[in-house]
Amino acid sequence: MALFGLARLVPSGSMTALAVAMGYRYRGLPGTVVVLLWMILPSFALTLLPIAYPLLSNSAAFHVLNLTLMPAALAIVIVSAFGLGREYLRPSIELALMLGGAASVLIFGWNPALVVLLAGGANGGFAIRDAYEASA
Repeated sequence: MALFGLARLVPSGSMTALAVAMGYRYRGLPGTVVVLLWMILPSFALTLLPIAYPLLSNSAAFHVLNLTLMPAALAIVIVSAFGLGREYLRPSIELALMLGGAASVLIFGWNPALVVLLAGGANGGFAIRDAYEASA
């Protein structure tokens, strides 16, 4: 907690300052260097991506990379979505609203923003009704 408090005082992102402090606390200067390197490296790679893309887009290696990364990324998204939505995949009002909203957008072509507002209102109405019935 003391490191978090000190990290809040440093004029930078709190999480960056906290990570640097933790690296220094547990491994000294080498820990600080490793933490900074691993925090800066992803942003640096994304900065270089627009430069490297035109150079690598026609190569065979890029084609193989594209064929392997896209299914892996899709699998990560699907597994994460099922992990997050596991509690809603049981018979409930929320599941019915979710399926009804998806059907109204995909089948009937309704505006997704309107569907979200209507489902939120319906879900709020059900929550208020349940709270009223529980208090009575």
